[in-house]
Amino acid sequence: MMEPVFPEPTEPRESWLGSTEPVVNFLLTSTREQAVAGRKWVNDCYSRFPDENSKFRGRLRSERDEDYLTALDELFLHERLLSSGTVTNEEGGRGPDFRIYRDSTYLGAIEVRSIFTRQDWSDELFQHGTISDELNSRLKLGNWFLGFKVIQLERQPSFQSLTRWLKERLEELDAESPNSGASKPPPVTYTTTGVRLEFQFIRRTSAQPPRPGDRIIGPSAMVGGFDNSAERLRLALKAKVNKNYDLRGAPFAIWVGAEKIILSVEDVTNALFGDEQVSFPSMALTRARNGFFRPGRNTRLSCIFVAYNWAPWSPDTAVVVRFDNPYGSVAFPDDITPADYRLSEVYRDGESFKLDWLPHFPSIG
Repeated sequence: MMEPVFPEPTEPRESWLGSTEPVVNFLLTSTREQAVAGRKWVNDCYSRFPDENSKFRGRLRSERDEDYLTALDELFLHERLLSSGTVTNEEGGRGPDFRIYRDSTYLGAIEVRSIFTRQDWSDELFQHGTISDELNSRLKLGNWFLGFKVIQLERQPSFQSLTRWLKERLEELDAESPNSGASKPPPVTYTTTGVRLEFQFIRRTSAQPPRPGDRIIGPSAMVGGFDNSAERLRLALKAKVNKNYDLRGAPFAIWVGAEKIILSVEDVTNALFGDEQVSFPSMALTRARNGFFRPGRNTRLSCIFVAYNWAPWSPDTAVVVRFDNPYGSVAFPDDITPADYRLSEVYRDGESFKLDWLPHFPSIG
């Protein structure tokens, strides 16, 4: 009997992951209902995945988030493709990731590319998460939750001094009358050499006492700034298309795994057909000539698929969106991993064409 990728943990763990823990730890260590369902799905799907040297199994258990999440995207796509015919993985020891056959007839290939948060945003979240994890290990949840944002961080703070300062602030708030104390007092700033952290205190309203594992600091900070998701997708697609794969004159698609907050449908449309812009003085909406799909460019690519809203404990919630390349040399078969929504050519008149959403613009929650 095949050894499962994720055996059931021997020790209970109901708490969520720390902010800086590898994402794979949820399936490795958690005993929550979602983790149990996720392990079952991965183990079941892996039993049908060709992995003679167990290299793919190692990626599914990787502590490097990008390797782990990309492997999950590949496993998810492989499972979907099985109903289309016979599926091979990296035939001859090289890509594309999957080739599909039906009754010995070669149908086409799909390559997987996962898209992640911008590196500078990831670094910011990791910086915030490091402080959150340290404080959650030193402070117990009582009457107040904490939130904070980094104003300045030229070095790591002394967590002993920071913890002592926070305990003093919490004691001061607890000393106030419950009737006169605000549920969300004004923020206060911890300042020392090279460090400024602004803390917000939020009164805990539940009548139930905190449970073991409850944290005083919740999810990671929000990050923001100029969103370059469309350009990052263009670069990712270019890297995949430029690989010297033997496509055998057959259809070729790229499967993109992404979260909506990282890569929206609008981002994908801009990446493929050009950034939306306004023409002056008419104020008409047009598209820049920087789209990945252009006449005479990237014609080997038939389409891309983008998978949203899926997780190993809820694969059925996935929403798959297909974007056809109007200049592609070969169309991708409709019956291979059908999409929920599709931006497709509805008619062509000489060099012009019209693209429209079928059945309508994607509804992604």
